[in-house]
Parts: sequence; C-alpha cells; structure tokens
Amino acid sequence: MRDMRVVELVEGVLVDVLDVHPETVLPYARLAGDLGATEVDVLAILQRLERVLPDDALERLVPTAAGEPAGSFSVADLVDLVEARSR
Repeated sequence: MRDMRVVELVEGVLVDVLDVHPETVLPYARLAGDLGATEVDVLAILQRLERVLPDDALERLVPTAAGEPAGSFSVADLVDLVEARSR
C-alpha cells in the first residue's frame, strides 16, 4: 500500500518542476520519455527531494551508461525510493 503523503509530495514536485498537469503524473510515467524531463529537470527534482531520498538515490536513478537518458526512471521508482527512506 502506497503512503499517499509520499505520492502527493513526489507528484507536487514533478508538477512544479516539469510544469505538467497532475493527471499526467501516473505511476508508470517515465520522467524523460513521458513527462518531458531534461537532465536539468531531473537534477532539480532530486535536489527538491534530497531530504527524503536515500543517500544513494542519485547513483540509483541517474544512469552512468552512455546513451541512457537521465530521467529514464518512472514516477513509481521515485516514490519507491522515498518510501524506502521513510521506513
């Protein structure tokens, strides 16, 4: 069961940073592919959520492999990380 406070927090940050409508922030939506996040947007999102993310969030979410775009993770992936930190 999802913690709705976490879902609302993540959704609010994504809506604010990406300037998207809340209805587009679905669990399966990929930040770059579906919501249009750029690398700068991804870093801004991670910075806004820094206090509630685990220490290794940047390494887990931002790819190091060439050709894989930043933001290839989903909204659910981001919520999962925040929930894991709050447990």
